[in-house]
Amino acid sequence: AALLGAEVVISTDLPVTADISGETLLGLIERNIAEHKRALSRLPDQSDWSAIPLVWGQDAQATEVLERLGGRCDLLLASEVAYDSTYFAELLRTMVALCNPGRADSKPTEVLFCHYPRKQAGGSTPELREFERQAESAGFSWKVMSHPSRTTGVTYEKHVMHMKQQLN
Repeated sequence: AALLGAEVVISTDLPVTADISGETLLGLIERNIAEHKRALSRLPDQSDWSAIPLVWGQDAQATEVLERLGGRCDLLLASEVAYDSTYFAELLRTMVALCNPGRADSKPTEVLFCHYPRKQAGGSTPELREFERQAESAGFSWKVMSHPSRTTGVTYEKHVMHMKQQLN
């Protein structure tokens, strides 16, 4: 997103806590951002790209992300985050907090998800189907596109999602 001209890019992951010892991906993300800024001359000078902790369902952290974005999130990118149904409610709560449903004067936040539809715990239906059901209840609409990998043969799904406009 930063390479394509986004003015503000926020990358997130879990913080280091008593439950999560050692380094999380947040440290790796910070190092990658620094390396990209150093190595890529195409990165626009005005781009503000940083990494901050975000725990799904934590409203204060979602508010901090929005504040750093200037109060509005135009694009939310996520990959491999909807694989454990025990966290769907918190993930969707955070998505609702970050997403703008769109008004007459603005476009809705676009959400792009890419996932491998897993069947965990011996289930016959991928967990992603439950995420879709809960996302619809939370006010999202979506389109799904399948993308088979040429190298692995695994088919990934890309969801393009938007908050439904609220009628007043």
